Amino acid sequence: MARGAEQSGQSDARVRADRERFEQALAEAELIDRVADLVADRVVERLAPYLGAGGPPEGLVDASEVARMAGRTRRWVYEHAGHLGAVPLGGGERPQLGFHPARVREYLGRDVDKPEPRPAPQYATPRRRKAGALSPTALELAGEAPPDLL
Repeated sequence: MARGAEQSGQSDARVRADRERFEQALAEAELIDRVADLVADRVVERLAPYLGAGGPPEGLVDASEVARMAGRTRRWVYEHAGHLGAVPLGGGERPQLGFHPARVREYLGRDVDKPEPRPAPQYATPRRRKAGALSPTALELAGEAPPDLL
């Protein structure tokens, strides 16, 4: 009987050690899952501008559509193609450009290229007329006779 109790004590110690290893492995697996979730969230956050509002990705649009979206000319779009995230479509010296609508909206939302408001030029202030002297035609239209005809 003494021998059975001795073996029982050894098996209990072994069971406790196995349980501790299992719990440690479980804690490590949970930590790895949490890190993976954080990485996935960060990837989604960085890709969100390219994916739109959680829906399927939008297709590329051409310079004319970007000009319409921005209220600018096509020339302006080509001059700012790098900032707007242009993607060359095809090879050659002057390939057609495609634009991600989400990237264009992001750039336009930053108010980067809006001109500074300027003060009104001096010549734009209205001139005031001298009060009093009305032309003969104005007097006639007003129903009054011109002074020289009286």
